[in-house]
Amino acid sequence: MRITDIQDNNVEWKNVPFTNIGNEEAETYLLNVGDILFARTGATVGKSYLISDTPMQSVFASYLIRVKLLIVDPKYVKFFFESSSYWEQIIDKSVGIGQPNVNGTKLKGIVLPLPPLDEQRRIVYAIESTFAVIDEIEQNKNDLQTAVAVAKRKILSLAIRGKLVPQDPNDEPASVLLERIQTEREALIKAGKIKRSKIDSIIKKCDDNSYYENLPKEWILSRIEDLFIINPRNVVEDSTNVSFIPMTLIEEGFSNHFCFHERVWKDVKTGFTHFQDGDVGLAKITPCLENRKSVVFRGLLNGVGAGTTELHVFRAFYENSIHPDYLLWFIKSDYFINSCVGAFSGAVGQQRISRDHVAKTIIPLPPLKEQIRIIAFIESAFVVIDKIIAGLS
Repeated sequence: MRITDIQDNNVEWKNVPFTNIGNEEAETYLLNVGDILFARTGATVGKSYLISDTPMQSVFASYLIRVKLLIVDPKYVKFFFESSSYWEQIIDKSVGIGQPNVNGTKLKGIVLPLPPLDEQRRIVYAIESTFAVIDEIEQNKNDLQTAVAVAKRKILSLAIRGKLVPQDPNDEPASVLLERIQTEREALIKAGKIKRSKIDSIIKKCDDNSYYENLPKEWILSRIEDLFIINPRNVVEDSTNVSFIPMTLIEEGFSNHFCFHERVWKDVKTGFTHFQDGDVGLAKITPCLENRKSVVFRGLLNGVGAGTTELHVFRAFYENSIHPDYLLWFIKSDYFINSCVGAFSGAVGQQRISRDHVAKTIIPLPPLKEQIRIIAFIESAFVVIDKIIAGLS
């Protein structure tokens, strides 16, 4: 058994290599149930493992120290070796900066409190019972968190298919909204600020593989590039203080939160992604995208920000056309995430979703007033769910 065979207080015996040794070495290095092994060097120095079983005769490698116990409960001693009292001593006794180590002599100097044997066993029973309850709580908590994620995904699925809130016949149809957006888009094309799409803007029902069957009458289907400027650039005075947001400062999951550092625009105006208040940012690299790293940028310094190039940014063609939070919840939905995962390109671990794929993605567009009702429902439902979880924690 080697140091690397001990992971999370467990040994995968099937991965432990075989060796041949003489009878004299076997007497010295043979492991028995109740022995405790210690890592003597490296990053794992001080890590211990209690031998509870040996599927076959086994010995330990030279970078481990073996302790054989006399008339003490081995589980009690093992629990001590996981306590803060032990670790304070082992850190104090370990030497070496690049490769800290503890030898047998220093290990002998460790002081531990030793109650009577019967009390040791009672302490072990109390610890194991408490840990069992904690493990059950953690498992229940994990199960609950899974259920919460499923519930939130279901809410988003209903939202983007027009099944979350009732429709109001007095709402201006989304088709009229799209006409205004297209007028503004044409003006930007003529001004040379954006390029015309090479794909017909008319969406046929079969284009989305019927995921959006039976959409409400006043809804329409569109492509993201027909509604948003993708990856816009900002023009700002060099001396302006702006928000700088690396990927690590954008929260994962179903939140809509981020933090930022303060930077001067001249230091971030080239080589970075740009955004302003009201823009939507989407992680384009896996696993950030799969973990739903996306956000609406609000509260930026001077209304302007820059950040990692691993973001796609979306800006509506004009204000009060598409609510940014509606796009946010759409790109956090399973429908959008799954469509991106199937279109990743690049090396494993650094795969990205292309601008072209996002641009061509079909999005269901409700009337603007219904977008606002959908957003309000989602946000209030998520608050209630999160409060329930907090109360059970």
